[in-house]
Amino acid sequence: MSPMRVQSYTKNVPRVTMHRNIQRKEFTKGMSVLLFNSRLRLFPGKLKSRWLGPFTVVNVSPYGAVEIQNPKDGSTFKVNGQRLKPFYEGMPVGIQTGHVVDHLPFVQSS
Repeated sequence: MSPMRVQSYTKNVPRVTMHRNIQRKEFTKGMSVLLFNSRLRLFPGKLKSRWLGPFTVVNVSPYGAVEIQNPKDGSTFKVNGQRLKPFYEGMPVGIQTGHVVDHLPFVQSS
């Protein structure tokens, strides 16, 4: 390989590995989501949550814009889909809870 190709290849490798780790988020109408609060820089709190919500998805545009509704007052507004993450309420359906073992029998080795 020529030195120019080697230099070009080494510059693009971190970019390719970075893009490989990006997870795509798909939102559907009626889904509950959390909104990232990016204006928390004035008074940063160590234990203060940066996520607001939950909000309800009203409409999803093809290029990443998502219209969400605040269930408290019914107001709707559009945000970038990268500022949202799915909100999972409680335990998902289909997962059974485990039983707590109160007493374990004592087994002696011979």
